[in-house]
Amino acid sequence: MSQRQHRQRRVVTLKEASVRAAFICRIGDDAPEASHGMEDDLYLDILYTISVWACSPLEATELSKLAMRLDKFELTRWYS
Repeated sequence: MSQRQHRQRRVVTLKEASVRAAFICRIGDDAPEASHGMEDDLYLDILYTISVWACSPLEATELSKLAMRLDKFELTRWYS
């Protein structure tokens, strides 16, 4: 397994998740591999935050909406 897969998950706030999502969109085409890794990490951090009840129900709803939008990002995809 890669080192990234072993990264400790951490709790994120809605504000932090939104900032990270905006950053991923901003660097997307300039660093496609890095942006996909950061997208995966953000998604998993959001799921972790919700799963350990580290946020209010309202924030959990908003984090869930943000997580669902992550796959709609227009990031360059490379296929072999």
